[in-house]
Amino acid sequence: MIICYDKDISWKRKYDNQDEGIVDASIVTTQMMLEVHNLGLGTTWVGYFDPMKVRKVYEIPENLEIVSILPIGYPSEDSKPNERHEDRNSIDKMVFWDKIN
Repeated sequence: MIICYDKDISWKRKYDNQDEGIVDASIVTTQMMLEVHNLGLGTTWVGYFDPMKVRKVYEIPENLEIVSILPIGYPSEDSKPNERHEDRNSIDKMVFWDKIN
């Protein structure tokens, strides 16, 4: 599945015209991933793609902004996450209290 948002109708924040379509599309993608799992299938969020090639191959109009790709299927019995899947920054690098260091 290719998840997009329509930048012609997506909500723009009035103070700086920031397009929040990517936020909405990200929420939708996450909910879709949860439902895929509920159905006993597997998926992963693909963000590493050439948007111009995807747009051309699937004839996606210019007003649609591509956010993610979700391949969906049955995971193999021996599938496992990438070796870096559990690599995380420590909480002190991710959360700031009262000021940014």
